[in-house]
Amino acid sequence: MQGDLSELVVSREFHAGNLPILISSKVLRRLGCGQVDLARLEIPRCDRAKADSITLVQELKEKDKEKSGWRVRLLEVKSSKGVSREQRKRLMASVHVISCYLNLPVVLETKVLSSGRGSDFTDPAASSRYLPKQ
Repeated sequence: MQGDLSELVVSREFHAGNLPILISSKVLRRLGCGQVDLARLEIPRCDRAKADSITLVQELKEKDKEKSGWRVRLLEVKSSKGVSREQRKRLMASVHVISCYLNLPVVLETKVLSSGRGSDFTDPAASSRYLPKQ
């Protein structure tokens, strides 16, 4: 129960001010990739108002996304240990698939929730950035 509450708080903080993305774990697993805990689309402030009033897919097609600052951020939430080598390999495959599908840069982070004290941290060494080939 305590872990579920912590993950709920992390999810709210992670998605605040950005557009949440729902990525099918079934599709990712079928492709041999790892499932993604949380995902969001980060849009620069100047584009946020427009994102509400136009079709997002059309905006993605028209933008020079690399220069405009649009990107996807993924967060892997762990309750105690970090990510294993095999899981990291599957997650990096997910990063590649998502980046190619959306044609956006993707950043992967890992957040470890410590037990007991309620403090948590994002491991900068576990962060990865993937840019799609043009």
